[in-house]
Amino acid sequence: MASSDIMQQNCPESRTFRKDGIPDYSSCEILVALAKKCDIMIFGYDISLQCFTYHNPAFTSTVRAENSKLDLKAILSRVYPDDRDKFTMAYRRLLKTGQHSLEFRMDKNGQGDRWLRLNLHFIDEKKNVIAGYAEDITHIKAYAADLQAISERKNSVLNILAHDLTGPLGSIQNYASLMAREIDSTGSESLKEFAGAICRISKDSVGLVRDLIEEEFISSSANLLKKRVNIVESIRQVTARYQSSQVRLKQQMIFNCCEDHIFVDIDETKLLHAINNLLSNALKFTPKDGTVKVTVCKQADHVMIRVSDTGIGIPEKFHGNLFSKFSEAGRPGLNGEQSIGLGMSIIKTIVDWHKGRILVRSKENKGTTISILLPYSD
Repeated sequence: MASSDIMQQNCPESRTFRKDGIPDYSSCEILVALAKKCDIMIFGYDISLQCFTYHNPAFTSTVRAENSKLDLKAILSRVYPDDRDKFTMAYRRLLKTGQHSLEFRMDKNGQGDRWLRLNLHFIDEKKNVIAGYAEDITHIKAYAADLQAISERKNSVLNILAHDLTGPLGSIQNYASLMAREIDSTGSESLKEFAGAICRISKDSVGLVRDLIEEEFISSSANLLKKRVNIVESIRQVTARYQSSQVRLKQQMIFNCCEDHIFVDIDETKLLHAINNLLSNALKFTPKDGTVKVTVCKQADHVMIRVSDTGIGIPEKFHGNLFSKFSEAGRPGLNGEQSIGLGMSIIKTIVDWHKGRILVRSKENKGTTISILLPYSD
């Protein structure tokens, strides 16, 4: 069967008119006319016949290379190499759910890479015919890249500011420590107390600046740079870095997984930032000889990342606002580590960006278990 307009086949051959003399257009004719003039690419593809049964002008001008026929293999050959695997995944998802969407890059007749957002649907029960529409989102991606560049410039300024503040504060802290040592030899309790106060205040101030910069960096970087990642290996490496220092910390960290390879589409840098925050919190509130356990497992339609500890737990009064900024739940750690209550807020923000969920189970003096659930599909 040659490529033809499947919608036009169902349109009436003879024109009918209303009583007022205006042509009575069918819904089919209206859709065909609209498809011919719109910028959205519309097509139909018959899997059994391996050919396009419909394509509007916008589709043809975008995907057909000059002097070539409209062939699926030829079209896919112009897709950006790193994006071709997306089509295999999309087809599996399409078979499973009957619809799917994806974003990819392709060369547009020598005019450079274009970003397209493609939506696919089966229109028959036997799943033989795919109907799809696509739109050029290159300008949206360019706009997002511009915003990202602006955000990065702002973060650079903030980092410079942080450096200019933490440097002097760090010097004050060091000089105060030297003063405290000298004062120890003189036996002046009042001077020793003053020097200790300077040390504590400067240390807390440095921590406050770093926490605020971190929160601002995360909040202003909402654009995710997703890629397909073996989440098991990524978290295993993060955990290993903590395990290397567990002898010094006198705490035990255990890593478990249900299988060695679980691939998910994530912004690896941001998600691992959240995992690092979880592990840091667990260690901060777990006493010596305590245990922190990390588990990664695939469950139905999601991947679970669970961090559990044998620490002091979270008081029930803090459960309701655990993920709020500057929450009272941001308590000092067991070794006096200060917090302004931003860590859990940052974790929640990153998980939300990945369309995930967080589950918390905690009881005072019984430990805490926090689970991150991320969407998963084969």
